[in-house]
Amino acid sequence: MKIESCQTNTDVALEQMIKQLQLKLVAEPEDGDLWYFFGVAYYQLKNNTATIPALQKAVQHHTGYDAEAYNLLSYIYEELKDYVQAVEMAELALGVLSSGRRRDKFFLPNLLRGLGSLQLRLGSPRHATDSYLQAVHTGEDFGERVRAYSGYLLCLHYENGISNAKLFAEHKKYQDFFMDIKPFKHAKPKSKKKLRIGYLSPDFRSHVMFYFMYNLLTAYDHTAFEVICYSLGDSDGFTELLQTKVDGWRTVHYSDYAGAAELIYQDEIDILVELGGHSCNGGLPILAYKPAPIQVSGLGYVNTTGLAAVDYFLTDQYVDPPGSGDNEFVEKLYRLPHSQFSYTGRSDAKEPQGAVCIHNQFITFGCFNNFAKVTKEVLQVWQAIMASIPDEYSKAKRPSVRLTPAIYPGF
Repeated sequence: MKIESCQTNTDVALEQMIKQLQLKLVAEPEDGDLWYFFGVAYYQLKNNTATIPALQKAVQHHTGYDAEAYNLLSYIYEELKDYVQAVEMAELALGVLSSGRRRDKFFLPNLLRGLGSLQLRLGSPRHATDSYLQAVHTGEDFGERVRAYSGYLLCLHYENGISNAKLFAEHKKYQDFFMDIKPFKHAKPKSKKKLRIGYLSPDFRSHVMFYFMYNLLTAYDHTAFEVICYSLGDSDGFTELLQTKVDGWRTVHYSDYAGAAELIYQDEIDILVELGGHSCNGGLPILAYKPAPIQVSGLGYVNTTGLAAVDYFLTDQYVDPPGSGDNEFVEKLYRLPHSQFSYTGRSDAKEPQGAVCIHNQFITFGCFNNFAKVTKEVLQVWQAIMASIPDEYSKAKRPSVRLTPAIYPGF
């Protein structure tokens, strides 16, 4: 009740502010600053219909908050999944900043990282890598620079023609951010009998990786092992379910690297498994402090972490065949005998009704994926596959492709 009351009071205060701004705008309709605050108030009320024209009015009158206004418009268009408009607004915000106006140390790198994410969604990984690198070089905050470099590494995987040697070299540079960090020592004896395993991830929630990590986190021998999860992300019903299946739960902030590492160290974790890699808000900077004597990364990322503090990379004999690629990881590859991906489907999914092609008498192709993967080369492969279908299965309906950008820029 207290939370609901607080939210109600906030909404009332915002509505009162809007009424006051409306009165001022009647007298000063060309005051860009007033239009900007007007739009911000509506945005906080989640009223995008009113926010967009207010911010457009603000920049029309060249407010002192033009960069912030364009940036907020970029957020809104991203929420509306109008990524083209979102990119245009972000670029306009950058244009304002290039005119010499100063902002705090977080604004510019945040703007560049957001632009990089949008560019990747629109299938422009080369532009995205440039934006992320600019964020690295212009950022003053350590956390912002580290997250921007992870975004850069993620984007590299979408560039056609990039070599494994180049990928490895760029990943190894990640270690340079942590040269001054003093790692924990693990000489003292442990006070517990069970082997304590910690799992670190931003995706203990409704997320594609949840379906691939659920069995890993829950199907263990409780008499021999103790599992503690360290959550770096938001929570929802999936989070609440997982909390009932493990022995311990900690919620840590993804930017408090030292604090999270200290907590894990005090919990006397024997094996720490990081499940996000260089994906959004991953926990790799925490591993740089070496809070556990044995550290592993895997599942949520397909390449080396680049961190010397990570001992093993979890994979399998199919993704990384024995003898292949071992020299392109700073970690030792730990290959599972079967697939590393133990998929758990949704319990509310509908029962399969049989192959649609039998009923339709033609084959329908579908692909749910990140739009950044839909390259010219991929389309050519799809074209070859569709052209190879026998006439009796393809002529009944002309093949068509619907392209919809994914919500999350993951693998």
